[in-house]
Amino acid sequence: MDDRVCRCRVCGFVAAAPRKTAPDEPRDVLAFSPLAPGTVLRERYKLIEPLGRGAHGLTFFAEHLFLNHPCVVKLLPQRIHDDSDAAVRRLRTEASAGYAVNHPNVVRVLDCDVVDGLWYFVMEFVDGVDLDHVAQQRPPIDWRQGVRWALDAAEGLRAIHSAGLVHRDIKPANLLLGLDGRVRVADLGVVRVAHDQSSANMGAWADRAGTLAYTAPEVLDGEGEPGPAGDLYALGATLFHLLTGRTPYAGAGLYERLLRARAAPA
Repeated sequence: MDDRVCRCRVCGFVAAAPRKTAPDEPRDVLAFSPLAPGTVLRERYKLIEPLGRGAHGLTFFAEHLFLNHPCVVKLLPQRIHDDSDAAVRRLRTEASAGYAVNHPNVVRVLDCDVVDGLWYFVMEFVDGVDLDHVAQQRPPIDWRQGVRWALDAAEGLRAIHSAGLVHRDIKPANLLLGLDGRVRVADLGVVRVAHDQSSANMGAWADRAGTLAYTAPEVLDGEGEPGPAGDLYALGATLFHLLTGRTPYAGAGLYERLLRARAAPA
């Protein structure tokens, strides 16, 4: 079993293990990083160690030097960098909207900035593990625990949608299970900025390669824009994955998946 996840031998329930002092694969992550541990951004955020790499950038465990408090810094992919005034305004607008969502089931956005053409978000640090690691465990989790986690995430999404926002990329990797047993929605704001810039620079499908299994059919076939309903579909697909150990329509190609999803009863 993944050492970031522990399972009760009696009830089978799963919990997050405390974060280790060293990351699992720092060399792999640092090979893609434009910044090294020890770098200080804006004389405020000191990068301590890499936590991981995903479709929306590199994540570092960091320290707020003024407050002496842990935080997370996410460096957005270099392919989306744009120093234009309009792009920077969009970045700050998304971060401001994310900051306004203050809910126990949402990882809060704390700050954002652009330094030497490098975009980054600063977010609340949650000690725990993302549900992507949990989804890889065998046997799959107990359905009662999965439903409880889904309800946590749904509460977070309700707060996000009530603020007029859409997450756009709900999946196991963007749901964090804390040591307190609570699930939080992560990457609010980051996804929108990364997707918008990738679409502008590389085409509409540039940033969706890793999330097709959780994307609503109407978004995949271009008939609709990502909205609250799409977030809920993705949450349902995530719960399916957690309970069965596989994604919906596993093994199907994109075209086949579209046909099967369209034909399936609601």
